[in-house]
Amino acid sequence: MESWRVLILISVCVIRRGYAQVFESSPGLVKVHEGEDVDLIWKTTKDITPANLYRTFYHTSVRGQNNRLLEVAFGKVFTYNECAGHRCVLLNGTHETGIRIPSITTADVRSKYIIYLSIRNGQNGMDEDAAIYVYPLLNKAQLTSDSDDVTEGDDLRLTCACVSTSPPKDMRSDVPMTYKWTRDDQDVDPDDPPDRHSFPASDHSVLKISPVKKRDYDASYKCIGQEQGSRLPSDASKAYVIDVRCE
Repeated sequence: MESWRVLILISVCVIRRGYAQVFESSPGLVKVHEGEDVDLIWKTTKDITPANLYRTFYHTSVRGQNNRLLEVAFGKVFTYNECAGHRCVLLNGTHETGIRIPSITTADVRSKYIIYLSIRNGQNGMDEDAAIYVYPLLNKAQLTSDSDDVTEGDDLRLTCACVSTSPPKDMRSDVPMTYKWTRDDQDVDPDDPPDRHSFPASDHSVLKISPVKKRDYDASYKCIGQEQGSRLPSDASKAYVIDVRCE
């Protein structure tokens, strides 16, 4: 009995090592705009020609027929569900394989895409390190201040916030938001801000004015948010106009 247990343990370890050694790299988080084509490509440590080697692509889970997208079997390509009708295209090379999903929509987005690949000599590989993130049109940026009662000589902090609605929701924390500011409709350069202006945070979400002076009276500030890598900025916030009280 003990010898059988050892044999089973060795078999499991060999299978796990085989899974780990098949793939050299995976797509990871692929960020795109709606309507673009998406390529999910896995690179392998071994030659995977001929192209008719068995492989299946899934989303979310390898269980359930509704999660299957594309399959190569018996030398033919079969497509299912979101990829039905050969909407998705098999990508293949000597050391890489994947799928292309054309004209991506938010309905296509999943937090996990999975490949199962069968290589010669009974060696199999599976990898689930792939996800698609679609940049959305952002909500209007919100600008707030730490005080509405500003006296000359005070420090003033203005904070910009913008909420992402990008699918999938659980990937939003992996895509940072960055912010841009204007003063009297002129861009504030984060690398060369006006006198007494600074950005305490690397994402420029906070603009600090230290100290406020009389000449800041009636200065108007706005901000916008933009996800890193996106070309879709939010609408500008409502203007914040400084009203400086004398001591």
